[in-house]
Amino acid sequence: MCRICGAANRGWPFTQWISSKSQLIRGEKGFGLAESLVAIALLATAVISLTAALSTGSLGVGAMREGATAQSLTQSQLAYTKSYPYDSGATTYPSVADFDDTYNPNPVTMPAGYSILVEAETTRDQNSSIQKITTSVVYGGTTILAVEDFKVDR
Repeated sequence: MCRICGAANRGWPFTQWISSKSQLIRGEKGFGLAESLVAIALLATAVISLTAALSTGSLGVGAMREGATAQSLTQSQLAYTKSYPYDSGATTYPSVADFDDTYNPNPVTMPAGYSILVEAETTRDQNSSIQKITTSVVYGGTTILAVEDFKVDR
């Protein structure tokens, strides 16, 4: 009998825990090797699927970032080229990343690995004063976006 609470003495909590575990062994209750392996296989499949999904999402975000950067650079370049004075003999125009006191005192800082190519081509009608401007954004040696527009002598 317990001197503190007067309850019947059933043993220390540790001995009660050990006896409950030994009943599991004697009664063969619990998980066997086959069940444990199946549970581990299911868990591993779920973890691998989740990892693959996260990896695919990461690649998609990278591609979207690359495309958004290319679009932004192209829009800036086309706006800059159209604001630059018309030159009927030009085959190219300065890049938006090039410094110019008059026309580009605040050049765009090019992100690492990106470059812009600008080509100017006079239209077939030589008297029309219209040029076709092609702006290409290159990343890692590959053209990822090319946009054509027209520049008019006004």
